[in-house]
Amino acid sequence: MAKKTIYDNPAISIMEADKHGKAYIYSHDTYSNGRRVLILPYRKHLGGHEFLLRREIIPCWDVAADTCAVSTRVKKDDVEQTIIDELMDLTGYDIKPTELIHLGLCMASKTSDTVYELYTVNLSDRGSEELPYHIKDGEHSFWGKDDDILKSIDSHLITCFTRLMHLIGI
Repeated sequence: MAKKTIYDNPAISIMEADKHGKAYIYSHDTYSNGRRVLILPYRKHLGGHEFLLRREIIPCWDVAADTCAVSTRVKKDDVEQTIIDELMDLTGYDIKPTELIHLGLCMASKTSDTVYELYTVNLSDRGSEELPYHIKDGEHSFWGKDDDILKSIDSHLITCFTRLMHLIGI
């Protein structure tokens, strides 16, 4: 399938491909080269499970801070090191590659070629209740419950949570 770039900048490209003789227009995340990683760490506690979530303002969704998954672009083509670095920054936890659990892939949407790699890690035995909050303009990380996820408008977070529920039986 031949592709051509209609528009591009450092963040996004608008692409065109042929689909059964018709133009199919889609976006390409130029900044991440179409590769992103989503991490849903969890920990067990007396009342069930908690999940490391983010409150972020996503301007194309709305103007309020939304509950989202931890996600970032894949850096230096190394998914595992990207996750380790991101979790160290957000939580202070030193994660080993062997602790990471791959939950599969997820496409951004039918109008984007961006691929999300979904991961989790069990942080139950890490001890720290406090997160090194990086609060900026109302955005921050927090330990949330399944209700926080189910109320989220982040479809990738819900996909990751569903796969995690199936994997660990919660």
